[in-house]
Amino acid sequence: MLFEAGHEVEYVTTNFSHAYKRVFPKDEINLCESTLPYQMTLLAIPGYRSNISAWRVFSNVVMTFRHFFYLSHVLRSGDTIVAPSRPVEIIAMVALLKSMRRIRVVLDIRDVWPDALQGIGFFKKIVFSIYCNLYLKPSLKHIDTFVHIAPSFVKWLHRYAPKADSTFIPPGFDSARWVGMELRRLANNESISLVFIGALQYQLDAMPLLNALVDRPRFSLTLLGDNGTGQRYLEVKKFIEKHRMSNIKLKGRMTPEEVVKELRGHDIGVVPMISSSLTNKMFDYIAAYLPVISLGDNDSSDFVRHYDIGWTAPFEPEIIGNLLDALTAEEVNRKAKNVQAIRDQFDRKYLYKRFVDIVEGIG
Repeated sequence: MLFEAGHEVEYVTTNFSHAYKRVFPKDEINLCESTLPYQMTLLAIPGYRSNISAWRVFSNVVMTFRHFFYLSHVLRSGDTIVAPSRPVEIIAMVALLKSMRRIRVVLDIRDVWPDALQGIGFFKKIVFSIYCNLYLKPSLKHIDTFVHIAPSFVKWLHRYAPKADSTFIPPGFDSARWVGMELRRLANNESISLVFIGALQYQLDAMPLLNALVDRPRFSLTLLGDNGTGQRYLEVKKFIEKHRMSNIKLKGRMTPEEVVKELRGHDIGVVPMISSSLTNKMFDYIAAYLPVISLGDNDSSDFVRHYDIGWTAPFEPEIIGNLLDALTAEEVNRKAKNVQAIRDQFDRKYLYKRFVDIVEGIG
């Protein structure tokens, strides 16, 4: 959208996929470069296998230095950098570049470290918090403009930059990807199909839901998005096998197009976020007209309650089970209609127009 508005755009990134834990092959890179209307610059960095590891920190540091030396040579006075809020090394790097060049920095707060990491143990969390604060305290207050994808992220921002303003622009969904998706109507006495999209990590705790589904054959659950690399994948797999849960399916990773096809056959999406965040998958469910069960006290649950598009519960199997037992086809259909009523508000073509205005300094 920036390119189409007449701006000169360069996308600077790395050759390593955080999601897939692999270096992008040359044929994928060539295909991407041949289809993009703007310049993409890939910087080579060492990869890592675990999201929580010393090797990942090393990879982040190398990535930051590579970005810094590249950008310090190509930036011109008056340029604008749009940067993500993680890893924290990136924030410090763009703040330093701002002190060296007459540029403007827009920070897209998509994740908040150290708050986002849960279930890593007290000692690791203390060490990680100290490490993050070394970067965040001296740098965040020097950023020009902020946007955030979850309301609670403003509290994180004000911890380091008390006077900063930020604009709420959630991830939304790409309407072109969901063409042909229709509202599904659940019939009385029909079994209810749940779906969860995401890696089986500590931050996404599906175990209480699995416990609640034991001996509840009226419900089925499909787990999408993990091919075995998630921190809790083996735990989940062993639990399913131990309880002989034929109503649970582990389907692994799918292409974006396959996800759209898969969601057509489900009734409710599940968001088991431990940390406060509005996950991208929330908007996949909205695009698919699926009401949502959100676990925990967080932004996702607040979002579900605010728009009345589903149900919320703590991470307690008994309470989740009671919620499931009380579900009726009429209630599921009512919530799905509420999803339909708000769906257009979260189409990216509208959300991203607001983002473009902010990058241009209009918003």
